[in-house]
Amino acid sequence: MRRALVPIHGGVLSALGMLTAPRARQLSRTLSRPLLSLNESQIAEQLERLKQQGVSALQQEGLTATEITPHPSLDLCYQGQSSTLNIPWVISANTIEATTNDFHQAHQSRYGHRLDCAIELVNVRIGLRGPMPSITLSSPTTQPASTSSASVYLDDTFSTIDVIARDSLTTEITIHNPALITETVSTTFINKGWDCRRDDVGNLLLEKQRS
Repeated sequence: MRRALVPIHGGVLSALGMLTAPRARQLSRTLSRPLLSLNESQIAEQLERLKQQGVSALQQEGLTATEITPHPSLDLCYQGQSSTLNIPWVISANTIEATTNDFHQAHQSRYGHRLDCAIELVNVRIGLRGPMPSITLSSPTTQPASTSSASVYLDDTFSTIDVIARDSLTTEITIHNPALITETVSTTFINKGWDCRRDDVGNLLLEKQRS
């Protein structure tokens, strides 16, 4: 490994990922019936019931119906098998036929072959997503880096290395020597032979020095 990224607010208890993710729901219902024993309206009815459940839950979280995008799909397999493939459900005049062809092609792509046998609809499934939330992260500082020093045990001896506050790093600074980058939620150790710099967002980019 020659490159690594230490994300901003990457501590174990950081909730940044949750705060920046869209509100969403995943719902499914098991049917376990031959696909050809159903018609488009029967499948659409099952998916609509799931959709209404998900929309209602997301509306309680503050979203409007127009902000929610549905992604319906079917979990299919050949009868007698247990491994399913998830196939998007796109409403059209010949959805059953199109879905059958899509499943055969997906099975061919995944496993290298297709079978001449009936297809089973195991689950109807729908994903519902709201818009991406808009957040503003802090801009990189333009002030000099805040540094101190610490004695650490490296290569069988004690050495004095820099201790740098992460929020004081600017995008112009590249750290070439062993150092500790400190912040409220974690500490990053820059080992000998590695460079470290901050990007415009605040992530730390680590790159192994070329010998």
